[in-house]
Amino acid sequence: KIYYYGGNCRPSDCFHNALVELSTDTLHWREVIPDNQDNVPMKRHGCGLVSFTNNGEERLLLLGGVGPTPVTIGNHSQYAAVPTEPGFSYTNEAHTVCISQSP
Repeated sequence: KIYYYGGNCRPSDCFHNALVELSTDTLHWREVIPDNQDNVPMKRHGCGLVSFTNNGEERLLLLGGVGPTPVTIGNHSQYAAVPTEPGFSYTNEAHTVCISQSP
């Protein structure tokens, strides 16, 4: 499986926060809906993704990236202004998302 998060559609500076999965067996895409709708990651591009298993549950860690400076600042997150793009920030935001498929 291959996962893709977010993205940027230049030149209009729109950002996305969708998480999608590509099955390398079937070449079909599916959107992965975050298991915690109260803690949705900021829209961004250039973040890192790491997969891991915790208590038998497959999860992804989304870390860092660049995007519009959020109105609500996440706990333990830091934001640094992008000098060449007002209103945008580098971030160290970290979120985990369950990617285990429902039976």
